[in-house]
Amino acid sequence: MSTQSQGLKNSKLFIIGLFSNIIEWYDFTIFAFLAVTMGELFFDSTSATQNTLKALLLFSVSYLMRPLGSLYFGYISDRMGTAKALRLSLFWMAFPTAIIAFLPNSNTLGLATVLLIILRLIQGFATGGELPISACFLFESKKISKYRTFFCSLATCSSILGVMLGSVVAFLLHIFFTPSAILAWAWRIPFFLGIPIFLIVLVIRSYIPKQTNIPKKINWQIVFISPKNLSVIVLLNLFISVAFYTFFVWLPVYLSSILNFSETFSFGLNSIGLLVIAMSTLFFAWACSSVDKKILGFIATMLILLLIYPLYLAIDRELNIQRLIEFQLVFAILLGALESMNMELMACLFQDHVRGLGLSFIYTATTAIFGGLAPALANYMSANLEIKSAPFLILGAASLLGLLGFSLLSKASYLQLK
Repeated sequence: MSTQSQGLKNSKLFIIGLFSNIIEWYDFTIFAFLAVTMGELFFDSTSATQNTLKALLLFSVSYLMRPLGSLYFGYISDRMGTAKALRLSLFWMAFPTAIIAFLPNSNTLGLATVLLIILRLIQGFATGGELPISACFLFESKKISKYRTFFCSLATCSSILGVMLGSVVAFLLHIFFTPSAILAWAWRIPFFLGIPIFLIVLVIRSYIPKQTNIPKKINWQIVFISPKNLSVIVLLNLFISVAFYTFFVWLPVYLSSILNFSETFSFGLNSIGLLVIAMSTLFFAWACSSVDKKILGFIATMLILLLIYPLYLAIDRELNIQRLIEFQLVFAILLGALESMNMELMACLFQDHVRGLGLSFIYTATTAIFGGLAPALANYMSANLEIKSAPFLILGAASLLGLLGFSLLSKASYLQLK
């Protein structure tokens, strides 16, 4: 990805960064938040737990399409420009969402489940061209600015706001409609809402300037980074994605479907937590731009590791609602600290004209394999195998790998992040 208009006004760059990824993450995660409903509508198992698991597995499988999308859209970004890549991925994400809103359930049309799977796979493919490419654009736009950390964090913050919007819509859906009404027709509303969001984001992305100085050929040899830097990216993204999807995608479904908390409580708490992550991401990116981010990341990861067992006690042993709320908010702050530096760190490790392709593929492959599978694996082990501690053991293992990732971060790399 070559340099684009670095003279773009900060106000427009802020709007592009903060809002351009919302549609991707709203469209993609609303399905997971409605896993119980979608499982009952499109899967035929007599067990509600099995239906929910199948819906979460579909969420995971569609996630595995992201690396393929990252290769396609990353190549377009490096060869034809960020603006074209992001417009294409936006259309590929939005249209399946609109079509899902019109799908009959499996009882009405036997092919409905097949169509749903195909549409979800298309969405998974499209997500490979969103977050990392927009992060590359923001990195390039502020490459030599002291505010680079803050602007790079906007891409992550935008994705979190999209997830939060999905959680809020799920919360409001259960506030205003009965379970029978949701099953009958109201489940379509969140997917219809993707249409106006798509139009808004399309206008915002029109601010992205066309790319100039595009290289005629890509030197594929320098797409590959050193094994040590590759290990850092994989380990840190493994940890961050597992933590995020365990806390803020799996947990609300688990609270409502297994522990019998109300959907309004589960998704209300989740929405507040996601808002705290977004605010925390921007705060740490702005206030800690001169702080040694290796130390900051190591401390945040260690605190998450130490708090996992108390969280397990609060949820599965004591069912202490007050402590659950407190832990959710603390974890949100700590994840925000990690998210504030993640995209900038990865972008530093690639040269300009292969940054879009390299970052997109490595980031999406890691999050697809580990983060995408986390909700289904956590639900299967806790609900089907009745190993209540399994999700927290998975999170603990991911935290240890995150600590290893920060310990491997070389001085040459993290000095760029001070």
